[in-house]
Amino acid sequence: MRYQTGEKITFTVNRPLGDARPRRLCDYVAARLGISGKRADRLGALGAVKFNGETVAEKTARPVTQGDVFTIEIPADWLPHLVETPMALAILYEDEFFVAVDKPSGILVHPARGHAFGDSLQNGVLWRYRADRRPDKTIAPPHRLDKDTSGVMLFSRSQKSYIALCRMFKNREVRKTYWALVEGAPPWDAMTADAPLGAHPQNPAIGAVVADGKTARTEFIVKRRGAKMSLVEASPHTGRAHQIRLHLQHLGYPIIGDRDYNPDSAIAFPRQALHALSLAFVHPLTGAPLTIAAPLAPDFAAGLTGVAG
Repeated sequence: MRYQTGEKITFTVNRPLGDARPRRLCDYVAARLGISGKRADRLGALGAVKFNGETVAEKTARPVTQGDVFTIEIPADWLPHLVETPMALAILYEDEFFVAVDKPSGILVHPARGHAFGDSLQNGVLWRYRADRRPDKTIAPPHRLDKDTSGVMLFSRSQKSYIALCRMFKNREVRKTYWALVEGAPPWDAMTADAPLGAHPQNPAIGAVVADGKTARTEFIVKRRGAKMSLVEASPHTGRAHQIRLHLQHLGYPIIGDRDYNPDSAIAFPRQALHALSLAFVHPLTGAPLTIAAPLAPDFAAGLTGVAG
């Protein structure tokens, strides 16, 4: 199973392990989380395990009965793939609460299967703040961008800011603006796609517009229109996986270079031509209005030459 920094897991014991003798509490953590005893011990050593509200160490043993409650809060230092990796970062905004990074295409936001050994953007941001020893240090992304999408990406620097930023994205208090190069010339100047999204019925690794999917809404504006491709601005109101890519495909103007949703494109592009242009929101801790923008990635800027001004 995958866990994220700052994630909190709470469970109540329904059936104690073995007999009524004292047991190592981290054995219960290992069984519940589906991890090795060694990794569960590491959680205890980091002070991330509470038993009936009391923080316990990795070797603590207690009698456990039905109704006892465990709480585990996943710390950044526990995840073995969250190593500090030297990486060149383009910083767009930075304060003591969070940082905004200009994410290049071709890099994952956070570790995932097949990319668990230091080659994600989160590893690089962790390295930037390697000297920060605050107890509430939490280097984590409150939102996501696809691997091949470029642009503005936020990372929290504390547990408080992580929780606040996650809440803002969940409550749709962040205005997200993207630019996309699409195939064809939409006849409309503005359009709202309101189509539910879910897993593709034949390929669950990608998405699709499905009748019983989750509500998804995106506003589109045509910024430039060309003979073969156009520049479209997208403002998603919801945050579904691949939402902009799927809605543009649904409207009949898929993103060029999108191998999942436009595999037969006649226009060559090295990746899906989608750029997270800006994020606008009220700073969750200071109350100041912020708009953070990322310059166009070089390949995206070059692609614009094929679109009329």
